[in-house]
Amino acid sequence: MNILVAALCAMSLLIGSACSSGKDDLDDDGLANAVDNCPNVYNPGQLNLDGDSFGDVCDDIVDSDADGFSDVSDNCPADYNPDQNSLSGYILLAGEVCDDEDADGIVDGSDNCPVNSNHEQTDTDGNGTGDACEGCQRIAPASDSSLYGMPGDIVETNGRLYFTADFEGKENLWVYEPVDRTYRPLLDSDSGVADAFILSLSADEKNVYMVVCESGICDLWIYQISTSVLLQATQFDSSVEEYGGIGSLYIAQDRVIFIAADDAHGEELWTYSSDTGASLLADVIPGSDSGYPVILAGLGNQLYFTMWIDGKRQLWLLDIDSGSAQFTGIFPGGFSSFRLVGDTVYIGGNTGSGENELWSFNPDVGAILVADINPVGGSDPMGLLWVGDSLFFAANNGISSELWVYEPTIGARQISSFGPHTSGASANMIAIDGTVYLNATDAEHGQELWAYDETNGTHLVLEIIPGTIGTYLLHMTEANGQLIFSANDNIHGNEPWVYDPATGVGTMFDVYTGTRGSYPGEFRVIDNKVFFSARGLVLGDALFVYDSGCVPQ
Repeated sequence: MNILVAALCAMSLLIGSACSSGKDDLDDDGLANAVDNCPNVYNPGQLNLDGDSFGDVCDDIVDSDADGFSDVSDNCPADYNPDQNSLSGYILLAGEVCDDEDADGIVDGSDNCPVNSNHEQTDTDGNGTGDACEGCQRIAPASDSSLYGMPGDIVETNGRLYFTADFEGKENLWVYEPVDRTYRPLLDSDSGVADAFILSLSADEKNVYMVVCESGICDLWIYQISTSVLLQATQFDSSVEEYGGIGSLYIAQDRVIFIAADDAHGEELWTYSSDTGASLLADVIPGSDSGYPVILAGLGNQLYFTMWIDGKRQLWLLDIDSGSAQFTGIFPGGFSSFRLVGDTVYIGGNTGSGENELWSFNPDVGAILVADINPVGGSDPMGLLWVGDSLFFAANNGISSELWVYEPTIGARQISSFGPHTSGASANMIAIDGTVYLNATDAEHGQELWAYDETNGTHLVLEIIPGTIGTYLLHMTEANGQLIFSANDNIHGNEPWVYDPATGVGTMFDVYTGTRGSYPGEFRVIDNKVFFSARGLVLGDALFVYDSGCVPQ
């Protein structure tokens, strides 16, 4: 009998035949009694977790998860974890595979932010670390509350956002306060517009201007920001349908210019000020006939607009102070863009004959043909963008739509070669730090994000869908030198994207997790933060915000 067996017998830990038999392997586990740490119980593995002289089966030690650690010392005795990792780094604390440090219902080993409760596991930038654990959130809901419908007609003034959305089953004017991340409805149920439709919003530092329509009649209403008072600025009562919409209202210092109609004048330009009320500003077409004016842009006391006269749309200039209007001699093309640079306006059109080309108009020199790119069929200039001292635009040279630049001292020149059989350059473009970014198509990549700068020329900067399928970028907006837009990658649906020129990296943010997409829109910038409307998976219709200055830890 070996020393170990004798000792076990003496302590009554081993009894029976083991203490009287001369058999060399009592438990038939392949190990002689002399070297077996538990000679009376079958244990070929010889597990000895506490490191003493006796095997676990003799110590009555249990290892339920078979990870090599006894239940007594295992920081997750029911879950296999041979590495014994714990959130705090101490084996004796609960292990990551079974502990829930932040009590959010997700064990630490699966939690993308194990120290801060985040049951929804939101990771908007997709970097593997939950938003709750990052020093800041690049994209997040602008508020913890949802809205009653998608925010619309968002305008910014005084660091706040005003927009339309439903409230108690009716459309209402809302305000969002970025400081405390809250929004609230502004109009009472008896405000006078409770049953009406808010067609458009505009704002200055003092007022929010609303074109409100009810029963086919549209009027101008004003919400005074400082007093929270709502007043009706006009009260048309006409069989002629009034009109006012996005782009059809211009705020000029102490007055607002808008489009409206009455039976006597048809549809014309009107003005409103708190001192004089509403009055007709310019009767371009005398009598009750309408020219269906469209306001384009204004500078100081000058306002450019178009009128439909004698079967053609004409470009007109209005002197707001005197109410006098003059025809510029230019007939804008159907899809022409418009750009006002100082006292000079650039627009695609013609002078009553010929094709649509790039023209300019200045009150002192009149109309001038800037570039005759395609004399045979017209180039239809679009997307006019002034950068530095140059005008960038898309135009068709008779073969394809290309990117062009006009420099007043040099003239116009083509700066891309997207080639035939594609849609080429589009009107969707923006400038960031002197670089022009645009949606464009070539035969190899489909429609993707391109850029032009003097060093690299026109080049592809981001291919969202590899191959020839391509995508389309919407709502291109700049904040803090970054380009924010919406696009569909054919995987996540329409979601917000960010392209950072400093790194050359494009990042998609999956606001509505899955393939449906959040359909972001109405991008507005306040203090380098981009606010936009979207549909979230949890909140539903709401405002969201992208923080361009956020660098996640």
